[in-house]
Amino acid sequence: MSIIIIGSEKGKKFIDKIKSDMKLEEIKISDLYKSQKGIKDSVAMNLNRTEFFEKLDKEKFDSLVNRLTLLPIHKRVRIILGKTYKKILFNILRKD
Repeated sequence: MSIIIIGSEKGKKFIDKIKSDMKLEEIKISDLYKSQKGIKDSVAMNLNRTEFFEKLDKEKFDSLVNRLTLLPIHKRVRIILGKTYKKILFNILRKD
């Protein structure tokens, strides 16, 4: 799903020309802000952004992305424990 915000008469005319090739649904802009917070407020800059661009030419892209996007150990453990807890709970409930 994509969102198109028409902000001018020229934009409306353009969409009118191509709308037969698309499925369109009109929504209120206030509803859009509820589900798409990035439209109204800027997304926070990633803390590793500066390091990423500094090392982009010096390091392999894949390893750089993997290293800079790796979750801290406490968050990884929390995710694993959460998944394990859900599996255990599911198995206990399924036995009853």
